Amino acid sequence: MAVEYKEWVYSPTQEERFEAWVNTIKIAHKGGTTDIRNERVSWTPLEKPLRECKVALVTTGGVHLRSQEPFNILNPHGDWSYREFPNDVDARELMVTHSHYNHGDADQDINCMLPIERLKELKDEGYVNDIAPTIFSFMGFIPDPRTLVEETGPEVAHRLKEEEPDVALLTGG
Repeated sequence: MAVEYKEWVYSPTQEERFEAWVNTIKIAHKGGTTDIRNERVSWTPLEKPLRECKVALVTTGGVHLRSQEPFNILNPHGDWSYREFPNDVDARELMVTHSHYNHGDADQDINCMLPIERLKELKDEGYVNDIAPTIFSFMGFIPDPRTLVEETGPEVAHRLKEEEPDVALLTGG
């Protein structure tokens, strides 16, 4: 089956809203920002039914094990590091360290940010075939994303590729 790529084109309203959001960040964030944009976003259809797929789980919600070092929310340029933990993690062992969204609900039930228990249920019920062994987590507010783009992102992409998922479920913070 040939892969069909579909370009995402912003409507004028979407472009206007996005630019207003970027400008708000530039005004509010005194530490400076670096604006890096993709030239294009490609949407790729699944090559097989979801029930036959291995699903990777990645979040920018600042989720980590309670035993891991928290994300550095005080760095004015952001924290481009990542945390990883196994897919069989007990959800009670997870917490959120992120200062740019209200994670009160996630503090009560991590599944609203990182739906690991829901994904396990989908696997048990046969809606997905498997879950990639490692969950990767970033803190999503990174005003200077150069290190993320040049180092951390490619490193995690390589690690994900080794686990051979068919699809990735990404959640934002």
